[in-house]
Amino acid sequence: KMARKGYRLVRTTKAMYEFEPCAPGQYQYCVEFVGEKSKQSADDYVRFLEDCGYRVFYKNINLNYAVGKVRVRPWANQGGKIATNAKVFARYLAYCVSKNDVHFDVVTFVPMTKRARKQRGYNQAQLLAEYFCDTMDIDAPVKLLEKVKETQRQETLNKAQRKENLVGAFVATTPLDGKNILLIDDIKTTGSTLNQCARALKKKGAKSVVCLTVASREEKTAWESEEEV
Repeated sequence: KMARKGYRLVRTTKAMYEFEPCAPGQYQYCVEFVGEKSKQSADDYVRFLEDCGYRVFYKNINLNYAVGKVRVRPWANQGGKIATNAKVFARYLAYCVSKNDVHFDVVTFVPMTKRARKQRGYNQAQLLAEYFCDTMDIDAPVKLLEKVKETQRQETLNKAQRKENLVGAFVATTPLDGKNILLIDDIKTTGSTLNQCARALKKKGAKSVVCLTVASREEKTAWESEEEV
């Protein structure tokens, strides 16, 4: 709000923010929670952001509540939704790729069917990929995959059903001729979706497919635990 009014942030202290005049809308700001990181990890992330051209400020916040399985909600909207967006997550992805020296030729994303895309209004994987490329200052992501089959929600199925559910769901649309592909999605559960996408890309000639997601599920479902036993 202050940036829209024509003020830019120049300093933060324990109890205040200090601004100075600028052109309205000249700067944009976002809030990221780094309290779960070690000091070294947080410092590494700050250096990465500064190398990307961002200026970073620190501000202490009070964390005094939790909802469900979420440990803390440092910035929350009404109804308990965490107030973050694809740009924030994309910067974490860019940091991860840079820190681990991941090499790739083309960035793409997990697609949705036209029907699902119309119902949701956007493809979260595509948004992540677009902001990732913007942060890395590289070519925009290329749509290399189509989802040609409507599928059931993966979380409602067991392991065998998940694999069957996705068979034939994805096809690659472009010859890839030995290229290394970076495939972006929002969440990895069992990896079935990413595996099927990678298979489709390799059928079109991709040399390698590296998958990058914002989150992955560590805990096992009831059916996974039973199968393991």
